[in-house]
Amino acid sequence: MKGTEEEIKQKHQDGEGKEYKKDPSKLKLKLEKIDTKMRDLAAKREEILKSIEEAEKNAVANPNKEDDPDLKQD
Repeated sequence: MKGTEEEIKQKHQDGEGKEYKKDPSKLKLKLEKIDTKMRDLAAKREEILKSIEEAEKNAVANPNKEDDPDLKQD
């Protein structure tokens, strides 16, 4: 929903936008978009988990390594 907060409140009071909630095709499209976003986020999550595991393995293998460029702060 776009518009100012006041416009959005007025739409809800007037009952506008309710047909959106009743239209199955629009609801299915919205659900499909949400599912796509969730799959993308799940893939990113898996990548991050793999990176964490890899970093932990490297930390165990090289516990005194302080020259890691990824960990340096400027």
